[in-house]
Amino acid sequence: MSQTPSASPPPSALVSDQWLADHLSDDALVVVDATVLHETVDGAPRWVSGAERFVQGHLPGARFADLLNDFSDPSAPLPLTAPAPERIAEAAARLGIDRDTTVISYDSDGNRWASRLWWLLRNIGHPDVRVLDGGLAVWQQAGRELQTGAADWQPKPGYGPVTPQDVYLDRDQVSRISAGDRAGTLVHALARPSYTGESGDSARRGHIRGAVNVGWESLLDETGRLRRGADARNVLGPALDAEEPVAYCGSGISATLVLLALHEEGVPGRLYDGSLTDWAAHGLPLVTGDDPQGQEAAGR
Repeated sequence: MSQTPSASPPPSALVSDQWLADHLSDDALVVVDATVLHETVDGAPRWVSGAERFVQGHLPGARFADLLNDFSDPSAPLPLTAPAPERIAEAAARLGIDRDTTVISYDSDGNRWASRLWWLLRNIGHPDVRVLDGGLAVWQQAGRELQTGAADWQPKPGYGPVTPQDVYLDRDQVSRISAGDRAGTLVHALARPSYTGESGDSARRGHIRGAVNVGWESLLDETGRLRRGADARNVLGPALDAEEPVAYCGSGISATLVLLALHEEGVPGRLYDGSLTDWAAHGLPLVTGDDPQGQEAAGR
């Protein structure tokens, strides 16, 4: 059963650099840098806080959100696990955010971390959270001002009421979709070589059986902005036609940009937060090749 965009699409979750430049002084608006950097140390990839990059240059008045720690669950067995709604609310309040705040998120890595923060705040029912289309790169391309050094702001005494949303599926639910025992279509949000099993950071490669492929980077145009209209629909095709799309990636980060693109087309989706890290850790099967059903990835 195909899912088509709703007749009345939701308000856009994106803002342009011009819009943001015109509204930077709004009292109810908070700009948040969600940057996390990807580095390779001794041949192994790892995520590193973008706090140092923030000090070197950030949007005027922006605050830095630590997605590796403050906006993750430190007690979870896997890194980058989405925290409980109450922890998200507490971290938001420390950034000077409450339910009445308009939050604009951006990063310096294709906006997948900005979309992750967008998703986390949606998880607690935040009324108004947006993403700066094109992120830091587009702001700089327009020749707009950056600030350097540490930022200073006043925390809020509390966030306010939290209204958790049903935006996640767990491993068992994803397994049922893969087996055809539950409605839904899995969306592999990493690049084609990851989907086919030709490459990947993990020793076990490939995709979850039944998943279609929409690589997050393919959703960005040459300026780094999210594709729109027919351009976006051509890339999103398999997910737009999906019944209840459920996106996953390596650790639940890049998949949120696919979910952002789906949102812009009026199609709601959900996130498998643990993604391939969780799936592989439990020894569940992956398949390789171009076909959603693929070939069993033997011995990996």
